[in-house]
Formats: sequence, structure tokens, C-alpha cells
Amino acid sequence: MLASVVKSTARSSRTLSGINRFPEAASLVKKRQPSNLSIGQRAPLSTSQSKQSDKSPFRKPNQDFTTALMKATEIVAARGGPGAFGWQVGAEAATHLGLADPLYMSLLPAIGDGVGVVTGSILFYSAKQNIAPELNERFETRFSIPTKNEIIGNATMYGIAATASGAVWQPAVDTLQSLSYTFSGTSLVTGLICGFTFNKVLTNISRPLVSKLYPEVAPSKESKDADKHVSIAIGGGAAGFVLTDPSAPIPHLIATDDPLTNCIKAATSFGGGLMLGYTASSPILKYK
Repeated sequence: MLASVVKSTARSSRTLSGINRFPEAASLVKKRQPSNLSIGQRAPLSTSQSKQSDKSPFRKPNQDFTTALMKATEIVAARGGPGAFGWQVGAEAATHLGLADPLYMSLLPAIGDGVGVVTGSILFYSAKQNIAPELNERFETRFSIPTKNEIIGNATMYGIAATASGAVWQPAVDTLQSLSYTFSGTSLVTGLICGFTFNKVLTNISRPLVSKLYPEVAPSKESKDADKHVSIAIGGGAAGFVLTDPSAPIPHLIATDDPLTNCIKAATSFGGGLMLGYTASSPILKYK
């Protein structure tokens, strides 16, 4: 009896071992075992894993911050600083001409803002167009080299948007102060208003309009993300610009009787706020 049970069990075992109940598992094992690995050698990560590792926001945080800081500095030097300087030139002109009407105090600075952005952008990127190739060759850098159409198209496009955001800055500050907003509240809400205005004019008016003459600046997914980032930076600049108001807690940036000093303070306060807004929003927008 015992012998028959053992034989029956042996036959059952042989029968079961001959049945492949999980063919997918066997094929999966074959797929996962590289044929060209020697003993003790590890299999490489999959392509998808490698790509995910490269895209990790924590891979090179210092390099990412440096890139954002350099880009913010470029925006300040090319557009933000010259625009704020031009805005203050317009305000000084309105004051010295006796045009104290709110309309003129909004219109002339806005025109100065737009002219400053266009002028600064063309000068900066024209210089970059001539210098960048030599730097890339000599120091093996990777500076982008803008074309003539890109320089003119971007300057015009951002100049129009800057004119609109510059026009709403003074009315926003005056209105918020009349509502007894604190300095912090005035600065924050003014930044939101100017950043929103800049973005809407840029994406809905100036970029579509200018791209008809300069297709290089036509709307795209990349330009949409870039416009959002720059708009946040402009909002930060507008918020920082409130530091020149007499209600500001930092007396060193408050406007004085010297027009040139006021223009320099305007560019400094706006540029500082722009850099802060751009660098602070870079991780959120890039790695969302």
C-alpha cells in the first residue's frame, strides 16, 4: 500500500513538473536576464529609470539655482532694469512739466517703461549676439545666440507688455493706499496686478501680434511656460518697486529730489524684486 502511494506521488510530481502553468513568468525571467553579463556584474537600469533619474529636481540643485539666477540676471540687465529706469524718467518728466494729473502720471511712466524695455533689450542682445560666439569658442560655454529677428521681435513684444503693466502700477498703488492697505499689502497686491496685466497682454496681444511680422516669436507650449515665468518675475519687480514709495520701511530706496538718483533706485528696487520672483518660482514651474 505504501509503495503504491509513493509511486502515485512520484507520477503526480512528474506530471506536474512537466506542465508550464505560468508561461508569462518564464518569459519575463528571460527578458530580465541580459545575455551579455558576466558573473558578478550588475544589470544596468532601464531607460525609463535613467530618464527619471536625470529629470529629478534633486539631482543638481546648485546647478539649477545657478541657472535660474543667471537667467534672472539677464532679464534684469536686458529688460527689467532699463524698463524701471525708463518708468522713472517718465515720472520725473511728468513732475517737472507740472502734469500732476493721474492720467499723465500713469501714461508718461508707462511710455518710459516700454521704451526702456525695447532699448535695453535691443542693446543687450545685440551685444550678446556679437560676444557669445567668441565666448563659446574660447571658454566652451553654451550661450544661446539670438538672431536679428528674435532680438527685434522679443524687444517689441515685451515692450508692449511692459507698457501695459507700467501703466497700472501707479493707479494700483494709489488705490490700495486710499483703501488703507499696509505697505506689505500694497506691495503684494500691486505685484499681482502688474504681473497679471503683463501676462495677459503678452500672451493675448503682443506675442500674437508681433509674431505676424516675426514668426520666430510665435506662440508655443515653450513660450507659454516662459511667459508665465517672466510674468511672475515682473510681478515680483512691481512689488519691489513699491519700496521707492514714501510709505516704504527702507528709507534708502525712497525717492528724493535728484532725478538720476531716483532712476537708479527705481532700477535697483525693481531689479531686486524681479530676481527674487524669478528664482523663487523656478523650482515650482520647472519641476511641477
